[in-house]
Amino acid sequence: MDQVVLSDPIGTIGYIDPEIEKTKGVTYKSDIYSFGVVLFEILCGREAYIENETNRSLARLARKHYENNTLKDIIKPDLLNQIWSPQALLKYSNTAYSCL
Repeated sequence: MDQVVLSDPIGTIGYIDPEIEKTKGVTYKSDIYSFGVVLFEILCGREAYIENETNRSLARLARKHYENNTLKDIIKPDLLNQIWSPQALLKYSNTAYSCL
């Protein structure tokens, strides 16, 4: 059973679950969303939110690239060169995306 705690949305830009705006409350899923953002931060080597940048929201950018099968375009190049298993990248990116 999902419990919703009603409150004003607070948190750090880039990590806040967009569903909070719709439900006006938080659930455990809100934390899972934030965890997905952190996973993509690690994979892409960039912050969750960059002010004054076209693609300021990493979550939105990651979702778009994941859905278009172009995720390799935003993965940090140094990290991409170190990934020895395509299956490991697939599992990691599937997990991060499912959190979002």
